Amino acid sequence: MADDINNRITVLQNIAFLFLILLILSLPSQETPKLLSWGFFVATSLIILVVNSRVLKREWDAFDSLIIFWMFSGFIVAFFAGIEHKEWGGSTDLVIFTSILLILKKLKFHYKQIYILYNTILLSCLLVSLLALWQKLILHNNESIEFHSVGHVNHTAIYLSLSLVAVIAMLFSRWATASALRRIFLLAIYCALAITLVLTDSRAAIIAIFIFILVCTFMFRRHILLSITMLTLLVTFSAGNYLLGGGGVINKQLDQVERGIFFEARIKIWRSAILAWKQYPAFGVGIKNYDQITLDELLRWCAEKSDNCQPDAYLPYAHGHSLYINTLTERGLFGLLVVLVNIIALSYLVYQYRPGPLASDDYKMIWLGAFGAIFINLVIGLFNTTLHHENALLSVILVGLYLGKIDCTNKST
Repeated sequence: MADDINNRITVLQNIAFLFLILLILSLPSQETPKLLSWGFFVATSLIILVVNSRVLKREWDAFDSLIIFWMFSGFIVAFFAGIEHKEWGGSTDLVIFTSILLILKKLKFHYKQIYILYNTILLSCLLVSLLALWQKLILHNNESIEFHSVGHVNHTAIYLSLSLVAVIAMLFSRWATASALRRIFLLAIYCALAITLVLTDSRAAIIAIFIFILVCTFMFRRHILLSITMLTLLVTFSAGNYLLGGGGVINKQLDQVERGIFFEARIKIWRSAILAWKQYPAFGVGIKNYDQITLDELLRWCAEKSDNCQPDAYLPYAHGHSLYINTLTERGLFGLLVVLVNIIALSYLVYQYRPGPLASDDYKMIWLGAFGAIFINLVIGLFNTTLHHENALLSVILVGLYLGKIDCTNKST
């Protein structure tokens, strides 16, 4: 009887693994396959966890409870939301990506499967990157680089940064043991994704990846030549985009400094967001309701407290251009606290179970992937809205695969 149950669980785990692969493949490019793959993955995984309920109950910990609270916190926000629009639908975004995080923590995929998933992340992002480059450079169909499912160029840049984290994690963890062909292959993917990232002109994303490689250089000092190579390539691509195309992130920065408008638009957006949050400080305006904040409302709220209200001081926008400010405005102090507590808990686990000198290459890879996902969301989150939709899904996949392994690894000393 026990063998029969174990065989069924093994079959279901393989099916769940297949659906996760399909989810990753469709993540940056296809909406319907992405949602179907997520649904089938969650359904199959829940069956596994129910059948294995004794193990699930025995392994339940405080962080599992934190994830569950994070998962349903959006519905609490929706109930008290200051604006009625899409707050209930917006709350489902939290359910989608936190469910992946919790399930991956419980399923505990084997390292061979995780390695396949990492390669799938690279493949899916490489395919859409090449398509985006073809449309922009050859067909001249787009003014900016945008992935079909991810959307706006800034969000595409975040997705590219997270995918670069995966390839950088593979490079640093496996450089010493990889064959020359494998090294060239991974560096080629790094170059393709880095070029695409540079063409997004996202200052925050390019700087975040640059700093991330510097941090990796400190942690993997014996691979200093690899670090110098990757940093040099990133700088060369950025400079080349400026010199050959007459534009790019360098020209964008110089132009804004010359015109004296450095970060002016974001400051107006953040000023608008803070003013809106002050109207609904506890639970915010509701997830996905940010774009319902109009200039007329902003001026009306301003007039209630001041006689000096200028229309050009505010800029209504689709989102808050910051993980922290957007979360504060949409979910209030309650929602921001939930997010910060979970991020702090994740960061603690990453630090607590950092790889020691005897850690395997596999563990170093998934640790660096998790660390990089958190790092990218926090750093780019200063200036752009991270941790939502496709970017959140890719982030929790990288972090969740790591969480499924930390109880199998000794804490470093």
